Amino acid sequence: MHRPSRRALLATGFAGVAVLGLGGAVSYRALTPGPAEPGSTRPLDAGERAVLAAVAARVLRGEGEGFPDPAAVGAAHRAEDLLSGLETPDLADLRRLLRLVEHVLPRAAGHLRRFTRLSGEEQDAVLSLMETHPLRLLRGAFDALKGLCAVAFFTDPHAFAALGYDGPLVGRPTGGWGAPGGGSP
Repeated sequence: MHRPSRRALLATGFAGVAVLGLGGAVSYRALTPGPAEPGSTRPLDAGERAVLAAVAARVLRGEGEGFPDPAAVGAAHRAEDLLSGLETPDLADLRRLLRLVEHVLPRAAGHLRRFTRLSGEEQDAVLSLMETHPLRLLRGAFDALKGLCAVAFFTDPHAFAALGYDGPLVGRPTGGWGAPGGGSP
């Protein structure tokens, strides 16, 4: 049996440390939100917005007839509007969560591509991993994303009919929320 020399063991150890350090740096870079887009008043950058839209599309699929498409309603855009009031540390945490969903959780679910490049079924597997994970913090993060998407979707007048709800009385257009020209609450 061949025993490696001390020099070979040290070289292997240093190479391993270098690989781990590089992996940690790449992960840190992927999970660290950069500044918002220059000149934009939107709280998320384009990549984070795409992740939010993909999550919304998966968690808001209607079970029955009459549910509008989350993308057609603009659920992700509406959710981002709701985020505008978040304090900076909370917004930074949400942006990190969206990056975690995009870059890290697909690998934990056995996929090599980013969340936004996965098929619908693969995205469902990633979200299911999040929803049922033993770590309570990750389950809570899933609930927060799902809740944000649901609030954004179900406060849109286009979703009212699918719920059998005729909308709020305050600010109701003359013809009702479903009438042409009926705006958002």
